[in-house]
Amino acid sequence: MNIVFMGPAGSGKGTQSVLLSEYLNIPHISIGSLLKSEVKKGTEFGKKIDQFIKEGNMIPDKLVIPFLKERIMNKDCKEGFILDGFPRNLNQAVFLDKELKKIGKKIDKVFVIEISDDVVLKRTTGRFKCNVCGARYNKYFKKLRVRNKCDICGSNDFVRRVDDVAGTVIEKRIEVYRKETKDVIEYYNKKNLVFTVNGLKSVENISSEIKNVFWLFFL
Repeated sequence: MNIVFMGPAGSGKGTQSVLLSEYLNIPHISIGSLLKSEVKKGTEFGKKIDQFIKEGNMIPDKLVIPFLKERIMNKDCKEGFILDGFPRNLNQAVFLDKELKKIGKKIDKVFVIEISDDVVLKRTTGRFKCNVCGARYNKYFKKLRVRNKCDICGSNDFVRRVDDVAGTVIEKRIEVYRKETKDVIEYYNKKNLVFTVNGLKSVENISSEIKNVFWLFFL
């Protein structure tokens, strides 16, 4: 059972990927996390990736997909895997299918979590977390009960993700996502693999809806 999760930043695809991963007992694979890990470990591959990042260039698919393929061939992926946020464009989707076919695998289902652009902006620019206990908040959707004091541990030490920047940068990321993934969704739609989820629902409701789809389509 090989599954892809798609959605803009702040859509909750990471959260839902992890929840379904735990439910199905198959690995949750985030290509971004894998690449960062390689860079941190200082491997030869990681050094190549780091160079592209430092120069502000996109990492070539010919490097990323074979690396991802190698991860998918691990024993823990025998019963399936969940890809979080990959593929991001049509070329990656087609290339991925070709590489999976070589090892007797294919994508079985694609979950697309949809939310409006204004909600994406608020979810990304408004989120922060306690630097002590890790509790997560959002100034628009999940505010602190007491100003500048963590609800859980009482700390006043909070941090934001470096990539959660306001204004045109986030808007540009949304624009790129909409433009590039439109063709990916259409590609998978032609294969009857896509199920769209309303990302405005609660985490619990979305998770339940996804699990119901899973049982409907795969059992």
